[in-house]
Formats: sequence, structure tokens, C-alpha cells
Amino acid sequence: MKDIAILTDGYGILLYEEKGFYKLPVFDELPPDCLVGKAVGPLFLDCGQGEEEARIIGVVEKLPIPFNAKTRYFLLSELNAPVVEPSCRLALAVAFAFFPFLFGIKRVHPLSPDDLRMARKLVKELKKNRAGKNKIRTYRGLIRSECALPRLEEAYKLLCRC
Repeated sequence: MKDIAILTDGYGILLYEEKGFYKLPVFDELPPDCLVGKAVGPLFLDCGQGEEEARIIGVVEKLPIPFNAKTRYFLLSELNAPVVEPSCRLALAVAFAFFPFLFGIKRVHPLSPDDLRMARKLVKELKKNRAGKNKIRTYRGLIRSECALPRLEEAYKLLCRC
């Protein structure tokens, strides 16, 4: 299983350039000089060598991870930029959807009763679709993280795709 590292500056996600496209860093084993946050997965994602089982892991650098290539932080609005590797877009979308969960951003503002009801309905849908314990647990973790209903709905759709 591969680990897709989600490194952030608090706003964007770090991608590195390879052959003219920007990609998410994929590791067989994460570098030792990182603080590892939470993980989403395992999910079936394209890691550059075809679809395989991978985890998306929130990572905070203690020291800069050396890349032998140019790096840049991308925002959600740049997800479909032509310079982003098309095979990485689903994993990047999952990373943006689960960003508050990956980095432990606890909920401060409660969901409205209607939004909470809808989020619980989506959990039931995941169970009904036999999504698996890991996906359901991760989704519940996102509900407890600081995010609004549109992000929860997007996360649900992405979990159903993976």
C-alpha cells in the first residue's frame, strides 16, 4: 500500500513537478522527519502507476523534505489546472475534501440541526452501500471536524468513487 503525503502551508497542498505536470508525493514509507497527522483510506486511487490501494496522510514537515524537482502549493480552485497531473486529481480532491480531518481541525461551530440530520443520512447511505468501516469512521471524523455541509456532501461523493 502506498502513502500519499499531503503537505500544506495551511491553505494549499504541496505538489512536485515531474515531466511538466505537478503530482502529489507518493511514498512507500514516509520520511522520518515529519509529523504524521490523520489518514484517509485505504482507498483505490491512481498513484501514477495505475489504480492501487493508497492512504492519504496529513503530514507536517519538521524539516523541508528534499525534492529533486520544483514544488508549488496548489489551492482547491487550481484542482483542474492543466499543469496538474490528471491521474492525481481524484486523490487531490479527496485531500481537499478531508483537509480539516487530516490536520485535526476540531469543530468549533456546530452544524445546524438540518445539516446534522443530512450528514447522519449520508453516514447511513455509506453503511447501506457497504462502504467499509474505515470509510465510515473517516467520514464521521470529518463530521466532527470544522467544515460545512457542502464539504461533507463532496466528501461523501468522493468516498463513493474510491
